[in-house]
Amino acid sequence: MAGKSKEDEPLGWLDVLERTYDDERLSRTEARALSAWLEAQRLSPSRRRALRSEAFRFATQQAAGAGVGDLLAWLEGVLARVDAAVEAQQPAPTAGAHAWFGPGPDCLGALLEAWRRVRERADVCVFTITDDRLTREIEAAVRRGVRVRIVSDDDKSEDLGSDVDRLRAAGAQVVLDASEAHMHHKFAVFDGQQLVTGSFNWTRSASEVNAENLVVTDDPRLVGAFANEFERLWQRLGDLRPDGSRTDFR
Repeated sequence: MAGKSKEDEPLGWLDVLERTYDDERLSRTEARALSAWLEAQRLSPSRRRALRSEAFRFATQQAAGAGVGDLLAWLEGVLARVDAAVEAQQPAPTAGAHAWFGPGPDCLGALLEAWRRVRERADVCVFTITDDRLTREIEAAVRRGVRVRIVSDDDKSEDLGSDVDRLRAAGAQVVLDASEAHMHHKFAVFDGQQLVTGSFNWTRSASEVNAENLVVTDDPRLVGAFANEFERLWQRLGDLRPDGSRTDFR
């Protein structure tokens, strides 16, 4: 069997640099070829750094015999292709997301801020609501004309200190699960664009004593998933009034 010719051997990085710099400029054809070579390498960030360093060393060697302006333009084009090859392999950037942890004021502060910013609607699905600081912000949102819908646990609504009836009286629409199992969710969707979720219960002890977490994100995939779950529960349950009758808000 005949051996491979030199032309059949894979090109190394130095070979690629020499070919693209042969006429002291990076043409469109050379740029496309360079991109194809880089994509085939499946570059890691560390490999990218190595290629960049080698490109700089190559450029330094050529500097004595080339116009500096042309050399820098070629180098800029080469490094842009290296960066693009790595970035193309990275996952798409996620939307804004922040996390807070308790005990302490951070989780409560983030949740209060979300309530102060809401303008049109808030869909709340929480195990219990007993913290008057949160309740006051929810009432303020209702007074601003925000449509507030709440899904909560029927057993916890009967606990001493529960603010569910108070919020209903203030104008919030309330759903109770009325089942033996607990409605244990702890999330809210604000204006269909922001999700607040985590272990954080809407209670005073959650912010002052418990180890808790709260995540706020505007990632549309997560916001949409939680909004759909809220609607599923809302449409299934309807509103349980104090007299046991239900109101359908659909």
